[in-house]
Amino acid sequence: MDERPPPDPAKMLAAWREWESGETLAGRTMSTLKTGGMRDLLELAASDPVLSPAVEADLGGLLGTWTEWEVGQTTPADVLTRLHSDGAPAVLGALIEAAEAAAGDIGGDRP
Repeated sequence: MDERPPPDPAKMLAAWREWESGETLAGRTMSTLKTGGMRDLLELAASDPVLSPAVEADLGGLLGTWTEWEVGQTTPADVLTRLHSDGAPAVLGALIEAAEAAAGDIGGDRP
């Protein structure tokens, strides 16, 4: 039984920003992203017909880079650097915007 909470792109983007600012080591950041569901979010973004074209990133490439880390082919620092340059923070930002828009659609017109 999987009792993990759903992925939270805002929490993951905050962890990402801590790594960028030097507050958190790459290994800790990758651990946070993994337990937070980064793979799930990348897969969601790649399969979403509305979100995928709106994100200016190679989602398949990001997922491939992530997988390289999961199977031990690259270090946390290297994978974070590659994910960063390939647009992972923009993907997280787009997912946050999509979630906020969906939340507004759910009850936005009710009195």
